[in-house]
Amino acid sequence: MKPVSIKYILIESFNNIVRNKVLFITSIFTVCVTILLMGVVGILLMNVSYNSDTMMEEMLNITVYVIPEADEKTLNDIQDVLVADAHVTEIKYVSQMDAYQAGIELVGEEVMAELGHEFLPASFIVKLDDVTYAHIFVRNMKAMSNIYEVKYSSEAYERAGAISYTIRYVCGVLTALLGILSLFLISNTIKITVSASKEEVTIMRYIGASESRIKAPFYLQGAFIGFLGAIISFIIAGFGYNYMYTRLEGDLSEYMGVLELVPVPQMLLVLLGVFLLYGIGLGILGSFFAIRKYLKA
Repeated sequence: MKPVSIKYILIESFNNIVRNKVLFITSIFTVCVTILLMGVVGILLMNVSYNSDTMMEEMLNITVYVIPEADEKTLNDIQDVLVADAHVTEIKYVSQMDAYQAGIELVGEEVMAELGHEFLPASFIVKLDDVTYAHIFVRNMKAMSNIYEVKYSSEAYERAGAISYTIRYVCGVLTALLGILSLFLISNTIKITVSASKEEVTIMRYIGASESRIKAPFYLQGAFIGFLGAIISFIIAGFGYNYMYTRLEGDLSEYMGVLELVPVPQMLLVLLGVFLLYGIGLGILGSFFAIRKYLKA
């Protein structure tokens, strides 16, 4: 048996499309709608991950307050301890005067001028590389002398982690369900196309055509349907996301605090890759399920 030629596959795929123009358009529409639905879930998931990672990193900050009467040597000793800790990745020193200036912005200059700055503790804002080490670090710092207070939002971190995990889990389940639904829809749509050519498939089987010679045009047709559906979906989703990003100026601070949107180029790059991979994969897989019944002896 001669190997299947690319020319034959292209011609047969084109003929199948021409003979079934309505079904071809229907298949593209089905792919487009299902990918767009998954795209909406994907965009939500990306933005949740983008913001949750940033927020979780910020929550890794621990503020170590030193007693107000601490001298320069005491401050240097505490800083040396922090620098020597392998889990500490960043240290920011906030002096009494820095705290005083922050107080002015908070309650006004007149109030702070009356209170003075001597009662304000200097502090070190520390960032760790591992949240699981935070409790040990806090305990060690509290055990040191000359430490006034150690602030760490452990409950907020754990709560934010739980919320982030729940949202990602729900989005993952929705993505899987939409994937199964879209595969079912695409498979059945392409099955109608194959059914319209079943007599031709049957004849080719009787004259001894190989399975690869029969399958290849339908696989290419399915891949082409998935490709077109993915491109159309990408254009719609891309314009929609760019419009939303422009209108909101890149963040949701007016509506939801300091949440930021994923930058447009980064989002479009991910969407294009995922849409093409998903669309072409679904088209080929849908063709596989659609044609296999006609190839049974």
